Amino acid sequence: MLHLLVEFRKDKDPNVVNHGVKTFFIYQIIKNDHPDNVKWWQNRLDESGYSYVLNSGDMDVAFMFLSNIVNTDRKEEFLEAYNRDYM
Repeated sequence: MLHLLVEFRKDKDPNVVNHGVKTFFIYQIIKNDHPDNVKWWQNRLDESGYSYVLNSGDMDVAFMFLSNIVNTDRKEEFLEAYNRDYM
């Protein structure tokens, strides 16, 4: 799935692609935060050459795109929980 996101991108800027990958990753965690699922997605990112380390910039972009399904006021709480539970 990640290779399709990269292959069909319009913008060749690696930062734009990275934000798309991280947004997709965060969405997958929101859908299913079971540790096995998170680890599986972390492995997919790693295999594809992307870091699964999240920062506040990643959260800003992802929560902007996912604002219809997430409480944007809780993005820092999400990041803290991710770093505590999955890193």
